[in-house]
Amino acid sequence: MNRHDKTIDALVDDLAPVRLAPRPEALATFWLLGSLAWVVGVTMASGAPRPGALGQMVDHPRFLAEVVFGLMGIAAVMFAVLRSASPGAATRGLAWAGAAALGVWLANILAGFAVPTLDSGMLGKRPHCFSETVLYALPPFVAGAYLLRRLYPLRPTASLVGAGLASGLLPAWFMQLACMYDTAHILLHHVLPGLLFVPAMCVLVWLIGRLRAAI
Repeated sequence: MNRHDKTIDALVDDLAPVRLAPRPEALATFWLLGSLAWVVGVTMASGAPRPGALGQMVDHPRFLAEVVFGLMGIAAVMFAVLRSASPGAATRGLAWAGAAALGVWLANILAGFAVPTLDSGMLGKRPHCFSETVLYALPPFVAGAYLLRRLYPLRPTASLVGAGLASGLLPAWFMQLACMYDTAHILLHHVLPGLLFVPAMCVLVWLIGRLRAAI
């Protein structure tokens, strides 16, 4: 046996079977269903949803569209994030579709200052909805970060930002059914904490990384 054969044999001896990476679509579906179940369950466990919220979706098509576009945008962002962490599966179109859906959702909320989607009122007001939005987003973010680690994100920071955005906005989205409906209140107490969740989690992940490197 010559030197090259010995080298090849040595390399082959060290080989181990590698499991195929899970499909990003399956992981995204698992994340979405699990996170929805968590957010809806824990929100309703902490207090009853706004009375008549489901009926308002039937009676007010604009409110129904607002709810649908919000959930579509969140789902599309997470699907795009997990696909971007799978080599050869990334699609910019999906990310743009998610951004567009979220844009429609937020634009409709902002338009409520001029033309309200629903009559403003204190009905269903939750005293701690700001902190609830942040706390309820934590498990979905941890789950999303874990799923990303099972894949191969080429841009981990961007992937974490996308996961944080989807996680933060999911409880903000459900608060439109669970809490009072008022444009200013929605933006300041639901959407804002959902958006602030993104930089907060990025800083936390960075600090954890620095601590692990120092140990």
